[in-house]
Amino acid sequence: MTPRRPTAVPSRAPACVGRDAGASAGARASARGRGLATAMCEHSQAIARSLGYKAMQFNFVASSNEAAIKLWNKLGFASVGRLPKAFNHPARGYVDALVLYKWLET
Repeated sequence: MTPRRPTAVPSRAPACVGRDAGASAGARASARGRGLATAMCEHSQAIARSLGYKAMQFNFVASSNEAAIKLWNKLGFASVGRLPKAFNHPARGYVDALVLYKWLET
């Protein structure tokens, strides 16, 4: 049996090693609206906290993904950066990508 990898992994940014957990999540269109992304995000935050991380960030959220941005904002993440024209959307062409961040400690 293959060991399970942690849901949250350290950020690769040298200035953030040991403090921030990076995350990535996605759901198929057929699974949307069932709370799956919410559950994955809340689980990732719990794992990150249990591993001692102080913050969590999503490094690349397409600005065209309005549902994801709304959800991450609802879960306490804020946009802290924008990468101009970083994602080539199949219908909209190049769109910006956002960096979303949340401090986990209260």
